[in-house]
Amino acid sequence: EGRSAVDQAGGAQIVIDHLRSLCSITDPANEKLLTVFCGMLMNYSNENDSLQAQLINMGVIPTLVKLLGIHCQNAALTEMCLVAFGNLAELECTGSVVPASASGEGLRKLTIMAESEEGAGVSHGETGRQREKGEVTDS
Repeated sequence: EGRSAVDQAGGAQIVIDHLRSLCSITDPANEKLLTVFCGMLMNYSNENDSLQAQLINMGVIPTLVKLLGIHCQNAALTEMCLVAFGNLAELECTGSVVPASASGEGLRKLTIMAESEEGAGVSHGETGRQREKGEVTDS
């Protein structure tokens, strides 16, 4: 119901537009806002192929890659970007979009960040908050 309301109001495009306009600003308050926006995209696209496709068609993947490159020192923002990106990667068509939208260097950085996050226990949609609450256990 909530996703439908966001969809009907054009909320995804609004969030993506804000991400793009604020992407290069590295002050802490802005990075917190970017983290919240990425979390919104993560929740919006979680386990919903049509909404994942919508975000991909809106061009969110290059924006997430750019965010990761600029804000790689911000763990919370990096985590939200990677989880949002992971949701989109579940969709089969993503594979053809990523190489066309990001440079080889950007993809290399993304892969390195993803591997380091997974090594820290962040994968498959779990968040640091879930780990802190003990909702996620290492297997």
